[in-house]
Amino acid sequence: MKLLVSLTLLSAVCAAVGALVCRHCTDPNDPECTLVENIICPWGKMCVTASVIVESTDHPVMRIFKDCVGRSVCSSPGERVISSNVGDKFSLANVNCCNTRKCNGEVLPFPDVSEHMLNRRFCPGCDSSESMCTDTVECRGNEATCFAATVLNAGVESTVYGCGSDDVCAASEKLDSLPFLEELGTVSATPTCTDAPEPQIRRCLQCDDPMDTTCAASTETDCEAGTDLCFTFTEEGGRIYRGCGPPSVCPSPGSFLLSADIGSSLGLANAECCRGDGCNTATLAAPTQGMTNGLMCHICIPGSTVCNFLVLCEGEENRCLTSASDVGGNSLPLLGCTTEAVCNAPDTLVSVLLPGTVLTEPVSCCSSMRCNDPDRVITTTLPPSTTTGMGGGSGGLGGIPPFLFPGVIDADLNAVVIQEMLFVVQQVLLYLQQLQLYLLQCPVDQQLLLQPLLLLCQQLLIYVQLLLQPQGVW
Repeated sequence: MKLLVSLTLLSAVCAAVGALVCRHCTDPNDPECTLVENIICPWGKMCVTASVIVESTDHPVMRIFKDCVGRSVCSSPGERVISSNVGDKFSLANVNCCNTRKCNGEVLPFPDVSEHMLNRRFCPGCDSSESMCTDTVECRGNEATCFAATVLNAGVESTVYGCGSDDVCAASEKLDSLPFLEELGTVSATPTCTDAPEPQIRRCLQCDDPMDTTCAASTETDCEAGTDLCFTFTEEGGRIYRGCGPPSVCPSPGSFLLSADIGSSLGLANAECCRGDGCNTATLAAPTQGMTNGLMCHICIPGSTVCNFLVLCEGEENRCLTSASDVGGNSLPLLGCTTEAVCNAPDTLVSVLLPGTVLTEPVSCCSSMRCNDPDRVITTTLPPSTTTGMGGGSGGLGGIPPFLFPGVIDADLNAVVIQEMLFVVQQVLLYLQQLQLYLLQCPVDQQLLLQPLLLLCQQLLIYVQLLLQPQGVW
């Protein structure tokens, strides 16, 4: 008898010595897991730590989870992602499983929800307003599993449907709830999981006749893989476009203004992106450009690498644009003003605003004054002048001689005046370009009379710019 008791005590001591000790959040209502305690886990379990984001129609909640769990959640040591999604609410967790003493003390980075987008796989869902479950839930990210779980909430039993990661059912059974969605209720029966159907192809309206600027007739067509949104655009002149909206055209649903002014050309369009097959039925009003807003960006003389000229941005143009385009087989800089919406959806620049343009460099944007300087030298303040008289040295800004303007003895003021002159000359050049376009609508005899005069004026103004440019500071 004494031997039996001794063996029992020895076995208990050995089990205690060999048991796994894990960190455990003491307060389940504390999302930051401020207080932790050490607990002894049952045989065969592992320690787990998770950083969880729960998204709902109200607001996102971030929480930290630490505990010991069974093999259904942690089949082996290492990191994994667990998600569960019931449509109007989903959880996404970075999870790390480990099997050494107190190994779950670290705090993992939270998952990137922007990569957990709708993936066009659909699982059965349930509309609480109906007695029959005829709704669907669209899966997210890598979710490829449909689940059905019976839960008990406040004494009421119901079935919850949705999407999840591959281990969502096993995790639900052992966690007694859908992973990190405890507020939905306690899982009262073993959930069932099936493979989600293959992703559906998004269908969007496209104009039947590309030559019809009003898009009077349109038909639903299949979009390319990876496209989740549809778009409709209306240009300044009233032309309407409809089609599929990949992320480079429609990064998110909503309405926005597209605008790009590269000096020689201005593109302007109202845009709307929506989620849903054939949802792009809206007819948007033609936009109008706003007043100048104070931002100035560099532009280039068309067909050249001379880009030290400025344009005043207008309306919602709150970014300076930098890219390059193919001109006659050469890659030439493309600079100007644009809106934030174009920066977020760079393909709209060439597909809508500047059709026919072929970009040879990615679009980049910045938001400070003259920040798209091709020389990448940005001067925001003028340094003090060292010139005290007309006979002074080369001091001042950029070595501007004080005798450029005999009545002005301050070289810094000379620099400012030169910049203003360059801006005025540039604006006149742009006006002459618009006038040339207008002349194309005039009788031929008037064109023959006025075109040489316009070309002469342009050449003179360009010559003046080239004379002033080395003296200016950009």
